[in-house]
Amino acid sequence: MANDPALPQVPELAFPLEASWQLPNGMRTTDVSLGPVPLPDDVAALNVDYQSIGNQSGVFDVRGQFFTPVTINSRVLVDGPILVLRLAMTGSSALQHSMNSDLLEESPERYSVSLLDTSGCQVHHRPEALTDNLVIILSSERLRGMLEGSRVPGPVKRFLDGSVGRFAATPRLSAAMRRAASEYRGNPYTDGMAALYRQGRVCDMLAEVLGDLVGVDENEQRDLGIDRRKAMAVRDLLLSDLANPPSVETMAGQVGLSQRRLNSLFRDTFGVTVFEWLVAQRLDLSRDLLCDGDLTIKEIAHRLGYSHQNNFSKAFALRFGNPPGKFRRGPG
Repeated sequence: MANDPALPQVPELAFPLEASWQLPNGMRTTDVSLGPVPLPDDVAALNVDYQSIGNQSGVFDVRGQFFTPVTINSRVLVDGPILVLRLAMTGSSALQHSMNSDLLEESPERYSVSLLDTSGCQVHHRPEALTDNLVIILSSERLRGMLEGSRVPGPVKRFLDGSVGRFAATPRLSAAMRRAASEYRGNPYTDGMAALYRQGRVCDMLAEVLGDLVGVDENEQRDLGIDRRKAMAVRDLLLSDLANPPSVETMAGQVGLSQRRLNSLFRDTFGVTVFEWLVAQRLDLSRDLLCDGDLTIKEIAHRLGYSHQNNFSKAFALRFGNPPGKFRRGPG
């Protein structure tokens, strides 16, 4: 999307964050830092990384541990409204965007998504828990470009139309969302391809957010939201154990659908039937395992639920053009 000359062009910052901290006893920083907030050694040990994905958007990767309760006050240096997606892979905290707003509880079971007119917030961190968070910041212009031509849930549509206000939700952290976050961190590429890969995984996570927000608004088609959630619930069941998933009949019964209706719904949501989706996910995972090089082809086939290595090899070649042995050896 071309830059609008009417909009102020703000340069990308290496670390677009201002932060400070405060302890329950009143002890606090004496000034605001640009970049990761420096905490005393007896308060926390943190490593904070930032990777830009362009147009005043990017991902903060926060890992470490808090040893005492501490409140971090931060402001993302972005010009205009933003979407904030926070994933707490481990640990727990409470997020507050203003003194008058509700606390949003974040944990490995719940992530938070916020649509904000301003970017300041307080995060109340709890002690003695390892912290492992991804925080995705998308400017309204970046989000508009990513979603151009797409149908979006009511809160996001109003945000993109300029009726910003404030919106926040804490949906359940699905296996698919967790996997996308893990893949973001396990980027196998370097240079330009690495940036494209990161953007792809951010798009995956954004797609999960949009699905979770369907039906939140009273004006949305709630039947569509319920059906989509059933499809996503079945997908999460499959992701929890790709090698030994429940039968389609069992999963259909768990979400209150017939097998035929489940496959139809799955195709509408993901573009393929349940079985086709499962096969694709298994083979994509097998490709990653082959690249890792730690397991034999036979071990990979067994781990992914193939009783015979030949069946795995044929399916792999059909999807990727080469059998697993030749794929592992690479060109030449």
